[in-house]
Amino acid sequence: MHSERRAHVDAALEYALERAIADRPTKPLVHVADKLRKWDEAVLGDWRLKKRAQNIFERADADGSGFLDLAELTAMKNSPEFGEAMLSIIDADSGGQIELNEWLIYVKANETADLEVASKMLDMFENWLDGKLPSQEAEA
Repeated sequence: MHSERRAHVDAALEYALERAIADRPTKPLVHVADKLRKWDEAVLGDWRLKKRAQNIFERADADGSGFLDLAELTAMKNSPEFGEAMLSIIDADSGGQIELNEWLIYVKANETADLEVASKMLDMFENWLDGKLPSQEAEA
């Protein structure tokens, strides 16, 4: 149990420091503390859409690697542009793949901003994973 908690703390610190360095804030310690709080709330906290978000991540992770790579993100909507956009938005450490922690932080931020919109976003991802892609006419 101690090693699992240590791994969570290490991951949180790594995330917060990488984001702080990338954003280059004027008050880095305040920024790091904010990133740590967001990581803690999203990854360790209990929030309304968390279980759905985890389930979608697990379904999209076709190879069971624990990461969503470009191929898996592209397959979700059958769109390379979508996959690349998701990586650019969510991949906080620019590792070329999305970790569960990064995914949870992304969905939690959307839930915090607007619960209804975040829920509809998850509906959309679930539909895509079920093969219910929008028609080309609807996207135009």
